[in-house]
Amino acid sequence: MTDKIEISFDDDEKGKIEVNLEQTLEEQIIIADKITEPASSIIVPANFYYAGNQGANKFYDSLIEFPGGIESGFRKKFSIEFKDEFYSSVLADNKNLVLVSTKGTVYFIDKDSGELKGKVVLDNELVEKTGLIVEDEIYVNSLKRIYKVSESNKEALFNADESFYIWTNLNRYENNLLFAEYSDEQKKCRIILYDVKQSNYITLNEVKIEKFVSDRIVVHNEKAYFIFDDKCVIINLKKNETEIIELGFETNERSFIFAINKGIVLVNNNEVYFLDVMHNDNVFKFTGIKENFINSGGGSGENVFLGTGSGWYHYKINGVLVTHYEDTEENIIEAISKNVLAISRRNKVIFYNLNKIQEAEGFILSSKDFNITQEIISVVFDRSLIYVLTHQGVLTAFSNDKLNIHI
Repeated sequence: MTDKIEISFDDDEKGKIEVNLEQTLEEQIIIADKITEPASSIIVPANFYYAGNQGANKFYDSLIEFPGGIESGFRKKFSIEFKDEFYSSVLADNKNLVLVSTKGTVYFIDKDSGELKGKVVLDNELVEKTGLIVEDEIYVNSLKRIYKVSESNKEALFNADESFYIWTNLNRYENNLLFAEYSDEQKKCRIILYDVKQSNYITLNEVKIEKFVSDRIVVHNEKAYFIFDDKCVIINLKKNETEIIELGFETNERSFIFAINKGIVLVNNNEVYFLDVMHNDNVFKFTGIKENFINSGGGSGENVFLGTGSGWYHYKINGVLVTHYEDTEENIIEAISKNVLAISRRNKVIFYNLNKIQEAEGFILSSKDFNITQEIISVVFDRSLIYVLTHQGVLTAFSNDKLNIHI
């Protein structure tokens, strides 16, 4: 089904007030509505991962619903503008959002009020990838080190070997951090399992890289999946056994994988392949799904969502098209839940109602300095709120409890 819809973007700043967050920091917080609210009573899980979960499929187990009726909608609950830049995604624990800037400043922001609760600085570090939260313990990674951090403390846990860099976002298996380090000089990639309880690590596998190595390791049913060149590494984490399968095609910087219930989805050169682990297949098979300029993807169950240069698509993994929405701009799949789909269009975020797909609401994210163009890098769903972060340092929280008063 093909459809076109028009979406208006609410960037009205009327009624907003500005206050200084901290004299020594050049951040500002904008309160979207002059309403005092109690803190959320819902306690979120104490685990939080890059791209939603260990399968990196951008699905969030969130209770947030798309607001129904013309009298209700999403609202900007608060917006903070940092004098900083970000490449890594937002993390959330039971109390705070955790943001790590490219220069290594770790910010702790209260999830309900937007108040700065603390910060630590990772000296002389460059951060490009996203850490994770395991049982309320927060782990972040620079190019060279992994740190355990809190609102007022930091502890270096792991140092990459000389000439190697921590290449992937962090993942987890039991009490272990799972990631890869890569040396462009040696053209080698090592998959590492770091035990946070014992403070030691083992190398699960080392491969020689010719052209491409992925920046994500996907964990699914006690196995880890990792792609490079024309191969996929599959590690049985429980048995510490490794298998390397030939893909039959070369991967590149636009290739990525994620997990859904039945197996592993691989997007490569605008084609979608699937490894059906339920039937113990060891071959990535073409699904018949092929779209131009696929830039992102995610899903759950048997559902796959793809962002492209001209809209977004919803498929079943068997190749059946469910919904397609055309657009004049590039759409990037940012986050998925049972009820809401979040799409970014550069500095615009759009929330779609997955129960009534013709309904959508969009917002423009802007800076006080209108000469700075914002670009969204992260959208995450909490149980009751949605958080959006731009590369240029604008963090905005959205709730679904806006009341539209018609006079």
